[in-house]
Amino acid sequence: RKVAVLVGGPDWPVSVLCGILGLDLLPVLIATIPVVALIVPTVLCGSFAYMGSLETDNGLDLYPWADTMGAVASALSAGAMFYFTLSAASAVKDTLLNCKDEIDAIPIDQAVAKADADAVKWDKAHRKAVVWTNVPVLIKHALIVSVLSMMACVYLLIVFNSKCFREYDLMYTIKENLGGKWYNIVLPLGRWALGFFAVSYLLLAGVFESWAKRETERVLKEEGTDEESEPLKLTEAATYA
Repeated sequence: RKVAVLVGGPDWPVSVLCGILGLDLLPVLIATIPVVALIVPTVLCGSFAYMGSLETDNGLDLYPWADTMGAVASALSAGAMFYFTLSAASAVKDTLLNCKDEIDAIPIDQAVAKADADAVKWDKAHRKAVVWTNVPVLIKHALIVSVLSMMACVYLLIVFNSKCFREYDLMYTIKENLGGKWYNIVLPLGRWALGFFAVSYLLLAGVFESWAKRETERVLKEEGTDEESEPLKLTEAATYA
């Protein structure tokens, strides 16, 4: 289970957590060795992509089999990533279910427990604040336009993908294939798609989320934030996180 978490978990958070817990470096490094099963096919995928771009003097592919092997290496890489991620999630779930008593017995930092409890209160207040019947008409319109804009963006990028962006291969260069300007990769229809995305994001994050934050703070104030939050147990905090 430890190997599964070290290999299948997100590398930066797992590495930082190992340092915070003060774990010995050598066992951690040894347990991370199985990640080679992911690194090797990933490197091969890039190597085959480069080999597939090479041509003879007659314009023929120097390695005609490279593209096929690149697809195989890519599939192996995706399979390894899926397996490691699933193993890590399964290991964490099994530990939380089978070692609940041992986990609850571990003293949790009170500041962390208080922060988790406050986060739970904020989440409940936020859910109450954004009930559709409580949302002002202007904010509702902003949300509707945001959804429609995102739908337009997605449809343009999926249905008319070839008309949104220029073809750009791994071995292409900006100077030779894009006229020296990186933004030439975006075609006019692609600019519309990106514009729809920008409108959707601004309405969601700039308008709705700003209103929701103020409304959540108002709900918390009405319910009384002076009441001390009950700290979460370690398993509850992990489940919430």
